[in-house]
Amino acid sequence: IPTPITTKPAPTIAGISILQNLKLNNIYSWGNEKIDVKEIKANSWNGSFPSKNTVLDKFYYSAPVKSFSPNGYGLYDMGGNVWEWVDINDNSYKGTKGGSWWYGKNQMIQGYNATKPKNMSAVYIGFRCVKDFKN
Repeated sequence: IPTPITTKPAPTIAGISILQNLKLNNIYSWGNEKIDVKEIKANSWNGSFPSKNTVLDKFYYSAPVKSFSPNGYGLYDMGGNVWEWVDINDNSYKGTKGGSWWYGKNQMIQGYNATKPKNMSAVYIGFRCVKDFKN
């Protein structure tokens, strides 16, 4: 039985920033410690890009969901693994936030936002389903 496909807009940069812990004044989605202090906190490129990834996080490409600890809201993979598409209200570009396994830790800083052409696809960009809850 065919199922109707419904589309929803991508989350906004502001919405993703809240989910990433920005509202808690954290530098990264997991808190304020650097990515490799005590334990690895997210999946990212480690080493000389693009020639050598030391695989410090144990994953050369994307990691399975919940491979790292959740953030302060109990959400997983809000930094690293794959960039999240976000709505930036631009006809030519889409926004991305959060960094990915293809990028280093600097792209995972909360205030870092990037743009990509609207028709672009890549193995290091994904999406997150979100739902608004009414109080």
